[in-house]
Amino acid sequence: MPGVVVTTSARSGPTTPLSAASGQFFMVGVFERGPVTPTVIRGIADLKQVYGGRVAYSDGYDHLATFFSEGGEQARVVRVVGDAAASGTLTLNDRATTPLPTLKVDAANPGSWSSNLSVEVAAGSNPGTFRIIVRLGNDIVEDYNNLADPADAATRATDSNYVVISNLGSTSSAPDNNPAVAAPATLTAGTDDRVSIVAANYVTALNKFVKEDGDGAVAVPGQDNATVRNALVEHARVNNRIALLAGAKDDTVSSLISAASSLNSQYAGLFAPWIVIPTDGASTKVIGPEGYVAGVRARAHRLEGPWRAPAGLMAAANYVVDVYQKYDATNANKLDDAKVSAIRNINNTVRLYGWRSLSNNFDSWSYLKDQDLINRIVLDAEQRLEQYMFEPLDSKRQLQSKIVAELSGMLQPIADRNGLFGSYDAEGNEIDPGYLVNAGDDINPVSSLTQNRINVEISLRVSPTAAWITLSLTKVNPMGAL
Repeated sequence: MPGVVVTTSARSGPTTPLSAASGQFFMVGVFERGPVTPTVIRGIADLKQVYGGRVAYSDGYDHLATFFSEGGEQARVVRVVGDAAASGTLTLNDRATTPLPTLKVDAANPGSWSSNLSVEVAAGSNPGTFRIIVRLGNDIVEDYNNLADPADAATRATDSNYVVISNLGSTSSAPDNNPAVAAPATLTAGTDDRVSIVAANYVTALNKFVKEDGDGAVAVPGQDNATVRNALVEHARVNNRIALLAGAKDDTVSSLISAASSLNSQYAGLFAPWIVIPTDGASTKVIGPEGYVAGVRARAHRLEGPWRAPAGLMAAANYVVDVYQKYDATNANKLDDAKVSAIRNINNTVRLYGWRSLSNNFDSWSYLKDQDLINRIVLDAEQRLEQYMFEPLDSKRQLQSKIVAELSGMLQPIADRNGLFGSYDAEGNEIDPGYLVNAGDDINPVSSLTQNRINVEISLRVSPTAAWITLSLTKVNPMGAL
């Protein structure tokens, strides 16, 4: 099938500026309410409107609140429910002498939250119309005025975050088929069937995110079992994302080291310990680190780019108040050596102090920022090369030249911002900018071109990270030479 195919590899030796889109967070979790299909959330106000508030039985809200509070700008969320999940409902009768059902109002999504949802029918502002008022608790959340008939009501509520209105096709003559004026009536309680949720439900929800949604970090907080963990790693590999993994709340250093030893992927990192966040008033709550890590990653991508490790002062917490377990320098180094990224409280500030990948190939994939940058380049290259699809191939190789120029224009701003590691001679003259784009005759013989195929290769050096700074201090006697 025709198309742009991008492959990546690592070897030794030798765009348009990246946007914060690479910092988006893909998350699967349990919430009070909300859609069970991928939904874009762009802040805490969105989060509350679509998924409700904090609930005692889940940390889903807290992870997203932490993400946005620590620098995140966009999350894609899938709510997970049990197999027997159901939505609450209410039937409205018409105005006929012998009333018939005319409208069915279902909660927009499953859960017991619908028992706090009520619907009122009132006269419309215009003659011969009616009005449907939807309340969540005591708050009016939607108001559909001047509805002409049941079909109009169903259509107007199509984009509702709270209800689905269905026309039941009352056979009463118009306008008696319109719903009767009625005081607020509460929907029945639905269920999210959360007690029946198993690992397979989380994996099914995870797979609703598609490759076309772009790059980013992906997590299923609170699920440290092998089934979900392996699904996250594979999802990240297939979709050019970074998987954020975490252990259990009370995992020891040795258990974290053991968990990391069983994983081998440049697309995933393991983070510990759990963190402490504020809730209402002076209260706090302990949650997994995934939302915080996703937030400071987004912050680093926005301020510098995906080549920047979101660790150290860059990751100084704005919202997180403490860590659940405190690692001293010895244990933090043990974790780092074992491919576990530690979160530490240093000088009364919580900071992510590692960005290790779980790859066993330390020379090529020591840090997640290497794969993060590759993911962004792959996505950007696919989008940029699409414009050249189905152009004629010419014997002067002009199309290849345009492609090389396009990709070089993509990579040069990254090199200019130190995302790529250039090479220089002893006099300081540039040998190469840290990348090479090749679409020459050596990889595009006539035999390939006549098969309607152009081959392009990008070679690049991702800039290394200053993970260790060694300072030597020598005391000199007062009369000694420095």
